[in-house]
Amino acid sequence: MSQVETEIREQPEALGRLLRDGRARVEEIAARIRERAPRYVVIAARGSSDNAARYAQYLFGAHNRLPVCLATPSLFTAYAAGPSLADALVIPGAFLMGMGRIGNFIDGLIVGSVTDVWWAVKFPDADGFRHPVVLYDGAKNLLLMLFLVRARRTNRTPGAVAARFVFWYAFPRIFIDLFRDYPTHRLALGTGQTLNILMAALGVVLLVRSRMRRLGRLGAGTPAAASSHAPLDRPPLLSQRVALVALLLFCLTIPSNWTQDIPARYGARHPSLRHSRLYPPLDTAPPGVPGRSRVLSMALHERFRTE
Repeated sequence: MSQVETEIREQPEALGRLLRDGRARVEEIAARIRERAPRYVVIAARGSSDNAARYAQYLFGAHNRLPVCLATPSLFTAYAAGPSLADALVIPGAFLMGMGRIGNFIDGLIVGSVTDVWWAVKFPDADGFRHPVVLYDGAKNLLLMLFLVRARRTNRTPGAVAARFVFWYAFPRIFIDLFRDYPTHRLALGTGQTLNILMAALGVVLLVRSRMRRLGRLGAGTPAAASSHAPLDRPPLLSQRVALVALLLFCLTIPSNWTQDIPARYGARHPSLRHSRLYPPLDTAPPGVPGRSRVLSMALHERFRTE
C-alpha cells in the first residue's frame, strides 16, 4: 500500500479526531469570523493543503455566498514565477488617477498659469484666473483608460498594455504641464515635468521591448526555477535590495505641489501644526528666484492667520 493511499484511508479517523478534540476551538474561531462579517475570503495554501482550500472555496461560496480567492504562494516560494500584474493594474490605475485629478480640482490644488480663456478658473489660493490643468490631466487619464481597454483587446503580448500606459501617461502630460504653474522645480524644470520626461523615456524603452517581443525577437522570459538549478529559497540579491531602497527614498524626496509646507497650508485649521523635522520649511524655487516658495508660504500663512 502506497503512502498516499495510507493517508487517504486515515482521513476519516483524522477528521473525527479533529471534530472531537478541536470542536470548541473551531466554534470559537467561527464566532469571531461571524463577528467580523467578512465580505470576501483569500486562502493561501500550498501542496495538498491546496485541495482543502479548493473545498473551502465551494463551502464558503455555497453556504455563505462569499467570493473566495485562492492565493498561490508556491508560485513565489517554489517556482520563482510570481504572476505579472502590470497589464491588469494599469487600466483601473488610469481610471483612479483620472478621478483623483477631479478631486484635486475640487480641493483647489495644482493651479495652471494665468490666462484669459473663457473656461479659466479662479482658484482660492492663486491670483487671477488660471488654466484648470488638473481637469486637462484628468481627461487625459480617462481617455487613456479607454485606449488601454482597446489595446488589451487587440494586443495580447505580455506587457504591451503596461508599456502603453507608461508612455501615454507621461508623454501627453509634458504638453499639459506647459500650462501649469509649478511652485517646485528640479533641473530648472518643474518637478513633475522632469519626472514626465523620465517616465516618457522609460515608456519608449518598454514600447520597443514590447514590439520586439511581439515580433518574436525577444523571449517572454523564463522563470528562474525553470531556467536554472539555483536554490529556490535564496535571499534577494544585494542589487535588488539597493534598488528597492533607492526607489523608496526617491519617492520620499519628491516635493509635492501644496503639501510641501503643511503648517503654512493648513495651520489655520490645525493650530498645533508647527515646522519640524517631519514638516520642514522647503525652498524649491528655480535658480534665480530665491525664496519664491518660502515667500508664498509666508503669504499664505499670514492670510490664513488674519482670516
